[in-house]
Amino acid sequence: MQNSISLMSLNKNSKHLLECYQHLFYMLQTKPYYLTKLIFCLPYSVRHISKFLEQILMSVFNAGSNSRDAYFMLKLLTLALKEEIKINCTKAAEIKTSNLYILKAIVDQARCFDNQKRLNTIFRTVVEKLIHHRNNLFIDTNPVTIYRAWRNEIETNTGEISDLPSSVDQHTALKYEEVQKRLTHNLEQLQNITEEFLNKILDSKPLIPYAILYTARILCETIHELFPDTRESEVYKIIGYFVYNLYMNPVIITPEIYDIFETKIEDGISYRQRHNLASVAKILQYASNKKGYKDEIHLKCMNPFILDCYTKLKLFFNNCTNVDDPEVHYNINEFTDVTLLTKPTINITLQEIQETHSLLLDNIDQVAPDPNDPIHQLLDELGPSAPTLSQLYGSDDDDVIVQRRIATVHVCLTLSDKFEPNTKTASVTKLFIKTKELLIRVLPYLSGHTLPGSLRIDSTPDEESRFADREDKIRASGKTVDFEEGTLKEIKAKLRKHLKVLEEEGIVSKDDGYQGIITSVAKDICNRNKYRQIQIKELQMLKSTKQRLDEKIKYLVEKIKSYEQYIQTCLDKHNTGQKKQKKSSNRGALLKSKKSIRYTAAKLREKGVLIEVEGLPDGQFKNAQFEICPTDVHGVFLVKGKFMGVEMETINIDIQDLLKRQFEGATIMDIFGTAKVNVNLLLFLLNKKFYCKH
Repeated sequence: MQNSISLMSLNKNSKHLLECYQHLFYMLQTKPYYLTKLIFCLPYSVRHISKFLEQILMSVFNAGSNSRDAYFMLKLLTLALKEEIKINCTKAAEIKTSNLYILKAIVDQARCFDNQKRLNTIFRTVVEKLIHHRNNLFIDTNPVTIYRAWRNEIETNTGEISDLPSSVDQHTALKYEEVQKRLTHNLEQLQNITEEFLNKILDSKPLIPYAILYTARILCETIHELFPDTRESEVYKIIGYFVYNLYMNPVIITPEIYDIFETKIEDGISYRQRHNLASVAKILQYASNKKGYKDEIHLKCMNPFILDCYTKLKLFFNNCTNVDDPEVHYNINEFTDVTLLTKPTINITLQEIQETHSLLLDNIDQVAPDPNDPIHQLLDELGPSAPTLSQLYGSDDDDVIVQRRIATVHVCLTLSDKFEPNTKTASVTKLFIKTKELLIRVLPYLSGHTLPGSLRIDSTPDEESRFADREDKIRASGKTVDFEEGTLKEIKAKLRKHLKVLEEEGIVSKDDGYQGIITSVAKDICNRNKYRQIQIKELQMLKSTKQRLDEKIKYLVEKIKSYEQYIQTCLDKHNTGQKKQKKSSNRGALLKSKKSIRYTAAKLREKGVLIEVEGLPDGQFKNAQFEICPTDVHGVFLVKGKFMGVEMETINIDIQDLLKRQFEGATIMDIFGTAKVNVNLLLFLLNKKFYCKH
């Protein structure tokens, strides 16, 4: 019984089952209403919807890999978006806060394939320019951290304790003229850089994927339909949320993820670079949402600039919604599938077939409440219940491992319309197309005032000769698919025969000189460039796909080499560290040759390096002594604490640790658990005595 209904068997029942599924998935693909309803019959959670939708987009729509599939996939996504807004939003503003999954799915699809390069083209130059200011640009707009950096610079450069307080609040920091000066400079830089990014965005419409632009239009139309009282400014904020926040903003903050900027693994993007990118992205985000600074007094001066950016972005967002219908963009109409020479196909797993079938049966009352809906007929032909995976594969083995393998078996379905015009009508349509092709071939060699009269006139030897020469050239070019051989006289005879059949079917009429087919040929000639452009685009897409695969392979190979190099570097450093215990490096020997330095606690306190020693009276500071000497490891110093000449404590201090503490704003550090030292002044002392930097 199982084998009798298997998709994998070669028998009448298997063929019938295969045809039923081909009809079902054709309807699901071309009628997005059914899948839209089915998606929202699932338990409403991102996990359930995302998994099912991802399977559908990849299998039923081939991930939009050609114009036809991209058209139907976009129709599904935009219809599902309308449905999701109806379900989750009671007012337009909630579109931005409801975490709509369909919006994110559209963005994810828009970044696939060749569209990733579009983002690269838009942002690469400005991102690289900002990234390359690695060491000399830090757009800090926090008065407290600006103050702290200024104070650290003073102590590090002078070697003396600064009279400035070690910690201040924002209000106090802004009282210092130097802080105000640095803040103003940083804000000016932020405005200039943000304007560069803004200009790139304003010029980017031709590079933005059609799916993003059309979704922006659908969002606008849906808001006006469901929430007619929504202000125009709120509509633009929502469009901005979709186009900028979801599609563009992540690319600015994390350019390395989207291949906008490549970095070596050991380098990465530094904290300052990431902060600079995030600062620009935040201003643009505020501008797209017409949001200004309220509580941050020192940043209110940015509000006029943000408002100016919003005014420009508003026009841009409005322009994004002005796009052609998908039928025009993809050149698809209701007759497209009828005229296809090869039927569309999809590759789908047995598990996806079984799950989709089961879900439809479980939710058919919500998906198609009308009992006369055509999908009921398709499901009835498949039976009252969905076959199991074993039945679809024709296997009796219930082993779990075998079942998992069966679930991943792919089947190629050649989609066809169960309710398409009958065979006779379809054959007449093909005959009409074939007749047009023959007419185009003989048209330059016809003489007469009407088509019927021209076809009755015998061809001259000159016309036959010129026709034969042209046919030879066509054959030599290799463009002879479905090419009917014959002389001019024979082709004209076939034309008369075909036109007579078409006239009997009511497609053309001899009374008007077969004007119907002549008009159709004229339209084809007018649209020839459009058809050619579509073919060129599809060819470019195939070439681009191959190029991306080659680039991906090259990228992965380079990444592997980079990982291997990084691992080898780590191993080399590890081995070098072990060798240094036996034999110091040349640089280490140079440092070792320098004499150790000794200071009493009193002297170090006088220099500001030592702040206090817990439990040690002021009178005893002259009896406590600190000795600092370099170790075999570069940058590491041994500090010995002595009292009355007796060694009490020892500790290793790494200069890299001191620099890290300074960067993080920690100006005080404990040593020995009892002594506190000034990080800035200790760095100054080490640089002066051992590196001759001061």
